[in-house]
Amino acid sequence: MSSSPIDIVLSGAPGKMITEIARLACEPENRSRFALAPFAIGGEARRGERHELAPGYAPSLIVPDELPAALDRHALHRAIVVDYSAPGVALDNVQCFIGADVSFVMGTTGFDRAEAVSLLRPSSINAVIAPNMAAPIVALQALLTTAAERFPGVLDGWHLAIRESHQHTKRDVSGTARALQPLLERLGAGGMDGIESIRDAERQLDLGVPPDALAGHGWHWYRMQSPGGDAALDFSHRVSGRRIYAEGTLRAVEFLAPRAQKEHGHVYSMIDVLEAGAHRG
Repeated sequence: MSSSPIDIVLSGAPGKMITEIARLACEPENRSRFALAPFAIGGEARRGERHELAPGYAPSLIVPDELPAALDRHALHRAIVVDYSAPGVALDNVQCFIGADVSFVMGTTGFDRAEAVSLLRPSSINAVIAPNMAAPIVALQALLTTAAERFPGVLDGWHLAIRESHQHTKRDVSGTARALQPLLERLGAGGMDGIESIRDAERQLDLGVPPDALAGHGWHWYRMQSPGGDAALDFSHRVSGRRIYAEGTLRAVEFLAPRAQKEHGHVYSMIDVLEAGAHRG
């Protein structure tokens, strides 16, 4: 890890994930590791506003087109952008970061990742793009990847059902559920009608989501049942709150920072981050 703090520009302010990341980065034990830029990227409607994202940290908001000038003005040429924006602007932001020559970590979901990769390959920057930044969940994905490679078709004929519950403001289907579905299908389970997305608060409470986590959670259930119904495999993973995602995001920042100046056009996943053994956030 670098002896000097890593400069971070937040994109998607004043969103809840960005706020969580700002709070974590500003905690006393992290101030030697990260330095947040005096500006953050937001939408046109909030341009020029200041928002207190963490105690003592209230950046002014700029729009993406203003990023190159802001980086020059504050001499942040080695900064890493952290993007949690919206699916509809994600690819535009990727193009903006390429134009500004700044590497980035993107936790935004619901956009065409393959298109983002095609934009980045010929560029001079690098990125970590992942649908889930929570290290334990990513480790589960890695385990299922290994199982799918070693035991393809072991569950041939079994029916697969996936449900996921997130806060009502999440517009897209869980990226984690979509990432795990093909792995389970490689094991042979299938026949899905689609992933069931639960956004109704009353139903979420019935499923056990804590009331204080309704505004921020990611609960997932997976069931694989044999053709005759006499056997079933069930597993779930549940995250309440956003801190675990913020911790993983900062871990990805530390992974990317030393590579930002040495490599070009690389797009990494969180599995890459975990395999590299980056400092735990």
